[in-house]
Amino acid sequence: MPESLITGGPSTCVAPTDAVDVVGSCAALQRERLGALRATARSAGRRRALTDTAQEGKTVPAGALAACLADAAWRAKAMAEDGASAADITEMLAEFLVGVRESLAEDNGSAVEGHPPSGAADDLLDGQIARWTHAPWLAARYAVCVIRSMREAERTEAQAGMAAIEGLPGVLMTRRAGNDVVLVPDEEEGRTREMLSALADQYGINCWIAVASRTAPEVASGHREALDILRLTIADRRPAGTYRIDDLLVERAVAQSDRIRAALARIVRPLAQHPTLRETLVAWLDADCSRPSTSRHLFIHPSTLDYRLRRVHQLTGFDPTSLRDSRTLSAALLVERLV
Repeated sequence: MPESLITGGPSTCVAPTDAVDVVGSCAALQRERLGALRATARSAGRRRALTDTAQEGKTVPAGALAACLADAAWRAKAMAEDGASAADITEMLAEFLVGVRESLAEDNGSAVEGHPPSGAADDLLDGQIARWTHAPWLAARYAVCVIRSMREAERTEAQAGMAAIEGLPGVLMTRRAGNDVVLVPDEEEGRTREMLSALADQYGINCWIAVASRTAPEVASGHREALDILRLTIADRRPAGTYRIDDLLVERAVAQSDRIRAALARIVRPLAQHPTLRETLVAWLDADCSRPSTSRHLFIHPSTLDYRLRRVHQLTGFDPTSLRDSRTLSAALLVERLV
């Protein structure tokens, strides 16, 4: 049996009479010694990490890491003084650090390989980031993406291909309130743009992707902003695509004021009793106030369209053919859909 496995001292081979047996016995003892050395060093590393993290919390504080490294250095010095070879010392340090890494990973609930564990996205969305502060997969900043497909069948098809997105380094995924939520690391602009493009490709052309960028501790507020963006995007009848708050500044300003919302809602309230006129106004605004496009969409004669627009003017007090008034009517319809 070898000398102390902590110091890694040399072992002594009992010399058989046969030279071949001598070589074989020494090799077997060497393998046994190295195996025991590895197991002991790894176990020591795990105990060291557990001791220090238990004192300082579930995260991996600098003090715990420093203590682990000091312990490893002490063991290496003891082995050197005892005459251990450089190879044995290197083996001990490697196994010791593997033990430290395994213990810290388990203590933090993360995979040893550094991949995000299940439930990490929900923790960040709930503001429970403390346990992940030192996790190797945690990005400093995220693009918080809230995604909704126009058709459920397309969402199901998209999910089948989402394994490719989830497999990207650092990407976190979950589902909340009928929406898919994807947290994309947002530390390099070019890389973020590529990953968002890949995300849009996976979901296809018939989905809305609302994006808000936040630091990791602020992911929860980013999620709330992305939900607001999604709500406004749908209410404003925007086409499928990727949207950020800069794309909806006016709409958000309108939606945030109760007084303005109430005033706008009153403008289009008379149209509730005239569904045909309301439909005509919506089609007119969707067509960017184009007579030919609106007439084709509604399958009506241009003169019929003009008559209906005049009626809208009479009922609301705002002229749909006026650029200024059409903006007000558009905002009024947006508010109505938000209610």
